[in-house]
Amino acid sequence: MDKEYKLRCYGYKKNGKYYAACVDLTLIDDGNTMEEAKTSLEENILGYLECIAKSGTAKELFPRRAPFSSFIHYYWVKLLTRFHFPKKLATVFELKIKFGELQVA
Repeated sequence: MDKEYKLRCYGYKKNGKYYAACVDLTLIDDGNTMEEAKTSLEENILGYLECIAKSGTAKELFPRRAPFSSFIHYYWVKLLTRFHFPKKLATVFELKIKFGELQVA
């Protein structure tokens, strides 16, 4: 899998905590700030990809799509950000990845 992939991710604040989620891999992390949640998610994604690459299960476990409700939440946050909703409360971002590499777009 040397092709580059774009993973759809988003972050939001709920009940005083920040969350970052990836709808293409069904992963979510939290943090005390939006940046901390995004960084935790990036590390989680990298660890997940390294694990499936080493185990030889990449074709079966990549991508691993989230439930439909997560996609609705993702597109809701994306819509909010189009109307200049404060980025500290909600944000949408992509991670461009190749196995063994991780970049935030």
